[in-house]
Amino acid sequence: MLAEIIHRLGVDVSSDALDELESNAKEKIATTLQKLENNEPNIPQELSDTFNNVLAHLIAVEATILSLELHAELKKLALDDAAHILLLSALRRNLDYEKLVKAPELEPIAGLDGNGLQLLLLLAKNALATVLRVVEEARLDAGVLEVVGMVRLDEERHIDFLKGTIVRDSISGEQGRYLKTLEGASYVLGFWAMTDKDMQEKLAALLGGGGEEARVELGMQRLTLAQEEAHTARVNMLRSIGFSLMNAQKISELHGGLVKPGWGC
Repeated sequence: MLAEIIHRLGVDVSSDALDELESNAKEKIATTLQKLENNEPNIPQELSDTFNNVLAHLIAVEATILSLELHAELKKLALDDAAHILLLSALRRNLDYEKLVKAPELEPIAGLDGNGLQLLLLLAKNALATVLRVVEEARLDAGVLEVVGMVRLDEERHIDFLKGTIVRDSISGEQGRYLKTLEGASYVLGFWAMTDKDMQEKLAALLGGGGEEARVELGMQRLTLAQEEAHTARVNMLRSIGFSLMNAQKISELHGGLVKPGWGC
């Protein structure tokens, strides 16, 4: 199941590695999976398609993160993210992944290693945690709230771990190289942060409680606040691992979204 989902998303990961991860991950989350099997979440009909799109995108983000973790040989993190994919996919069975989302090519950033690879994972997980908080705030269903909350807490724990493994002096001395690489892969950062126009409107609809213009407008106001807070926190996070204020702001703004230039001072 895990290998099928990831390959349908277009992410290149060895099936053998995924089969082993799936077996171990299922043991870890067996109780929650059983609960979801017996009680599939009840999403309001008017938000069903929107939720499916957002959920498929979240799973695709997790899949790209998992591929980077396996490349970095971060097996414990990879195991958690395999469990996340299984949990999120259990919220909506039989999603048409090929129709709903296509994961981005990671080739421009796959060559990074060491601190650079950990920086990528830190940014990816930070972006993912922000979107998960947005989905939580929509309060769609108790089952969704439980699963999304579990995944977010895990990702925030991973963020703390990665911040502790990055060598600050190395980042500080190579800021220009990392910034150039990230500028060339801004579409990947935007994919992780889910900031393209279509996905922004879908997140706003979830936050506003429907697809009507007034509800989307209300949701967009809430989404703007969430992204401004996330941008400020991301700038501070980047500064804490060795980036200057100017470069931290540039990297954060590469994620796109509704933030204003200069936020995070």
